[in-house]
Amino acid sequence: RRSAQNATMYSLIHMALVEMVTPMDDGQALLDKIFSMVETGDPKGNVYRPFTDQESLKLIEAAGKVLNMTVEEVITGMGEVQLATFEKFGYLPLIHALGRDFVEFCQHIDSLHQNLVQSYPSMIAPSFRPEFVEDGPMLLHYYSIRPGLWPYAYSLLIGVAKHVYSEDIEIEHYQKRHEGHDHDIFAITHPGTGKYVYSAASGSKESGSKALVHRSMTAEQVNDLFPWHVEFDRTLKVTSLGSSLASRFTDVNMDDLKLFDVVKIQRPSLLRQTFDQFLEYDRQSFLVIVRDSTYYLKKQEKKAERREKKRQARARGAQCPMAKMA
Repeated sequence: RRSAQNATMYSLIHMALVEMVTPMDDGQALLDKIFSMVETGDPKGNVYRPFTDQESLKLIEAAGKVLNMTVEEVITGMGEVQLATFEKFGYLPLIHALGRDFVEFCQHIDSLHQNLVQSYPSMIAPSFRPEFVEDGPMLLHYYSIRPGLWPYAYSLLIGVAKHVYSEDIEIEHYQKRHEGHDHDIFAITHPGTGKYVYSAASGSKESGSKALVHRSMTAEQVNDLFPWHVEFDRTLKVTSLGSSLASRFTDVNMDDLKLFDVVKIQRPSLLRQTFDQFLEYDRQSFLVIVRDSTYYLKKQEKKAERREKKRQARARGAQCPMAKMA
């Protein structure tokens, strides 16, 4: 599991704070005061500017102090107006393209995040997986390295349902990560029904069978079609690699190879690296990084860069007393 301490967020979410505060009485003065309390300052509309999670949290805490709101209230408010921010920066057509109804939207949120990685390469986005309960709510599983942002997702989902798909929904925070669970679950229903009533025109309720599929093609045929494929068993032991992918691992004993020796999964955020967890993401796309020699070389280069930055910082710190004495 990746740590939120070193994670990166972009200022698109900070624009939601601007959207929330600006209409308030003396909104600009309030914003100026909030941004003056943090070192990062006002991103001034630059949605591509990266922030660490710690920097984002400090901004939210500053907003809470200035606005006399709790952190949860600030995050909820940001989620309520985020859709308007998406519209201003031209992202609303992407949301419309995710599906014909709210169910399809929920099924394809991860696809949206994968597309946004091209513009926001350091983004670590949450992952969503809908589960359909017969004659009951739609359970939306929410996986994030940032457990404190669930109110943002909560209020944004309500806004998308209402303003994009003309659906009024109610959401219960059914399972809470901060109570010891490994992820959050939202139980989504239509008001007064106690269940989620699926559109008769939509076939999106069907999420596909979880039954395993046994391929009838030969290994050669699979390789011809998918030269970059990886096949593995219930123990995550690799049973087949496409020829293009295998060419990256010529010095490796294939008999001992496990899935996570071959790839690092970027999306979705798998909290449990098990075969059953993969089944929960049936028919969803995965974004992976191949763990070949180039991957480890770049990893070592990044470590060396971080060590050098720390060395330079220590050197500057050691020089400061001398400068004062001079």
